[in-house]
Amino acid sequence: MKVAIKVDTPANGDYFSPLEVVRGCVELQTCAGQLGNIPSISVSLRGEVKLSFMPMMGLESEDNSIFPVPKLKQEHKTFLNLSQAIQPKLSTITEHGDATFSAPFTFQLPDHAPDYCPSPKSARLLPPSLNIASAGVKIKIAYSIVARAHRPGILHRSHKARAEFSFRPANAPTPSLPQPPSQSASSHSTASLSAGSTLPSAPPDRLLLTAGEQLPAYSRTPPTPVMTLELAMAGNPPILSAHSPNPPLRICLRTSPGLSGAGVQLRSITARLRERTLVRGEVSAHVDVTYQALWSMSGCRALNTEGDGDEVEVGDCGIWGWGECLAGLLPSFRSCFIERGYAVEVTVGLSLSTRREIQYLEAALDVVVAEPPPKYGS
Repeated sequence: MKVAIKVDTPANGDYFSPLEVVRGCVELQTCAGQLGNIPSISVSLRGEVKLSFMPMMGLESEDNSIFPVPKLKQEHKTFLNLSQAIQPKLSTITEHGDATFSAPFTFQLPDHAPDYCPSPKSARLLPPSLNIASAGVKIKIAYSIVARAHRPGILHRSHKARAEFSFRPANAPTPSLPQPPSQSASSHSTASLSAGSTLPSAPPDRLLLTAGEQLPAYSRTPPTPVMTLELAMAGNPPILSAHSPNPPLRICLRTSPGLSGAGVQLRSITARLRERTLVRGEVSAHVDVTYQALWSMSGCRALNTEGDGDEVEVGDCGIWGWGECLAGLLPSFRSCFIERGYAVEVTVGLSLSTRREIQYLEAALDVVVAEPPPKYGS
């Protein structure tokens, strides 16, 4: 006896979505002489996650130490399980007596997972099909149809088949047409340098004071910024997509009059897309961060340190190559035990005319990677 599963193609041709109906058929092939003992078939739709990661901080220790040595965590849980029993019906039979039975099934996917975590319903969104393998974490989220056929009796063994299908949640926003600046909100991110440190310097080689040294005087007055890096994109939050026009990224450097005559020079600008995957286990968590290069430039340009300062603006999406970078990315999503988020991170290299070393100022702007628009005809 053999068991096989056929799952119908989803409506958009690639993956199923929340509340969509999953249809298919289980086929049971029997040999001659088995027609009088046809078992019932149990069919289930499952969502499973397998996690293997190094926790950021353990919550238990055999020696009761404050910072226990982290151990590799492996977890396997089923967060979705819908099942039904079906009695197969004869489909075809050969002249030799071999027969094929079929058992159609239908499942409607929920929009939220039932009870796999104690979080409120808004945080129990179904995660997408996922397979990540990096140095720090391995994640596999799979949706499948599982069929099991078993004849009554001690000597009869079960026959099982499994077929996976792809799923994408609907919580990722769909990109919309760009709006005029007067009608579109913007997101901003800033990073500043403070007076007393004309440019950021490397961390000190030592943390302890030597004989004769004193702690710096404490002041309640916050330091005055002398240089600020600002990032801005239309949208709140900005939404990016591989197949739609994306808002330009505005990079602005502002210098205060306190740097007048200092000879500040712009040496480089580097932009990267940061992918952040957060995995929550039962007693620990792990964050996996990777980067993709977006755009970079280098050279030497004197900044205007008089008046309101200087501005550097990059607005050509073609230069940034958004489409190529975003094509293979999963949309942003958040569920009970896993999150995927993105940010545009910009690093600016600066130097003084009196110094050779290059110091860096960095800012990041959170963005949302959206689901691509539906195909024509879908």
